[in-house]
Amino acid sequence: MPMTPINIRPDLSADPWSDLQPATLTRGTLTRIGLLRHGPTGGRATVGMVIETDESQVIIAETTWRLLRGAVRVLAARPVAAEEHDDGEAFRTTMHAAAASTPPRRGPSAVPDDHLLDGLGDLALALGGSPSSWTYNALLLIKKSDLERRGWLAAAMPDLVAAVTIWEAIHPTLTAGQLLELLKTAGDIVDENGGRS
Repeated sequence: MPMTPINIRPDLSADPWSDLQPATLTRGTLTRIGLLRHGPTGGRATVGMVIETDESQVIIAETTWRLLRGAVRVLAARPVAAEEHDDGEAFRTTMHAAAASTPPRRGPSAVPDDHLLDGLGDLALALGGSPSSWTYNALLLIKKSDLERRGWLAAAMPDLVAAVTIWEAIHPTLTAGQLLELLKTAGDIVDENGGRS
């Protein structure tokens, strides 16, 4: 059974689920989650979740481990998730303000949409840089960073942190076109008139 891609909303206060009709909404709580080897998602590891609604209904939701892991990594790389850390609050506040005043920009992709992103050099090309550019060096720094430091970096360059996180989750089958579409889904700003090089 093929899985529906997960629509990622990194900041629901800025980008709410306004496409859902209020009359059909039911609130619930995620009460259980688990992994099933060779599940009904095409033989891949499946994540099963139990959601108990306020009306005492029980819903079982499933997706692949790969999709959920990728979604969680994208969310973890965003500034909203970084705010959950207790230390360095003044630094994060300053960085959030700086990031808000200077939206991330990048040039157009230097590779076609169907180009496989085999390494960080390909990732830099997809983001408008090159294997010898500032973009590549920033991607390398992000890749070497632990989750806490990625949170700090996400405040200043959320598009690049999200790109590395998505690439790590879906590599080696991710294409440049898929990456750019996922970045749009994650709320990143694509500005083809400017860029980092």
